[in-house]
Amino acid sequence: SWSPLPKVVYNSTETLALIPGWKNPKPDVPVYAALDLALSGDRAAAVGVRPTGRWIALGEGEDITGLNAIPEAEIVFMGAVQGRREAQVQLAEVRQLLYRLVQAGVWFGKVSADQYQSADLLQQIRGVGIRAEERSVDRKPDAYVSLRMALWKKALAIPPEPLLLAELSGLVQNEKSRKVDHPDQGSKDLADALAGAYANLLDDAAGLR
Repeated sequence: SWSPLPKVVYNSTETLALIPGWKNPKPDVPVYAALDLALSGDRAAAVGVRPTGRWIALGEGEDITGLNAIPEAEIVFMGAVQGRREAQVQLAEVRQLLYRLVQAGVWFGKVSADQYQSADLLQQIRGVGIRAEERSVDRKPDAYVSLRMALWKKALAIPPEPLLLAELSGLVQNEKSRKVDHPDQGSKDLADALAGAYANLLDDAAGLR
């Protein structure tokens, strides 16, 4: 069941909007998370997924124990916050959210962040024993290709969150660069974080069998 996430306050006035909350942790199941960072006027997003233990065959009649299968996963937390124009979205508070989740019993298999302002944050996360690395879903379409496959094969259930659904349904791909982007006046912060989180899980897929 969904429960309220630990609240994080930005500049004593802004609260991280967590949608719709988180699922109670399973100490023996790792959570794979991705952060889409932002500064003033932008939206920062965080998504965490965990494997269910089931595997989904990519082709009809395929053996799920072979290479042509992907892990089923569920979203355990997701959130986004809009930065005030006059103040940066505080990276320290994003880090604090991860720490609070660890204290609540979440075991992180891996956490990634896009390259924007992420070096110090990732170093500090590693300092508390969380495996962390830089990952950009903008440079190559691989993460989105994997996410599309997972959604198509119903290997990843999406909660009925309007912002996430709007972002996923509005994604466009440049025919020349193959880069996935959002339409004018749109966004893809939660979508980027979800694609990164599932890609992190896939990195460890062989060890999850």
